[in-house]
Amino acid sequence: NSLITIWVGGWEMNARVRSVIWLVTILTLSVVMAGCTGGGSADVSNEKQIRTFLKEMEVALRSMDAEKIAGLWHYPVVIEGEEISKEDMQAAFHLIIRDAQRYGLVIHEFRIMVSDSDILVDSSGERAVVYNVKFYTRVSIEGEEYPGETVDGPPLELMKRGGKWKLSSLLMFLDM
Repeated sequence: NSLITIWVGGWEMNARVRSVIWLVTILTLSVVMAGCTGGGSADVSNEKQIRTFLKEMEVALRSMDAEKIAGLWHYPVVIEGEEISKEDMQAAFHLIIRDAQRYGLVIHEFRIMVSDSDILVDSSGERAVVYNVKFYTRVSIEGEEYPGETVDGPPLELMKRGGKWKLSSLLMFLDM
């Protein structure tokens, strides 16, 4: 099985808090790998549809609902040549969320921040890349609230299928 490992540097916290933050980061990036927008009408720009897609991902992550998160993916997801089904992704999200809840994680605030100039849609209107993504997260762990953190995210690669944007890949995979 392939696992996604994301390195987020600069945090000097105790191991338990760091573990929970890793869980949040992995869940966040997993959600970012997800997502879709409603098809919308032809007069709604792709950039606006992508912004709606990012808002839907924010809601899915805050809800910590594995079915919602898994339901946002473009399937089959291919990671390093291996196809991952919706059912497998949903099971993985259930495990990640269960572990986060075991630490008493509550996500109070989650935002995906990106400027309009960093949303690039190809000439076909069927593929896009979102660069310079930032995630803002404010959480509490076992009742102790932590100040909000902003971390850099990877570029997001999107595909439009059936009038809906879906995240097709995360450009930052490492096999463990």
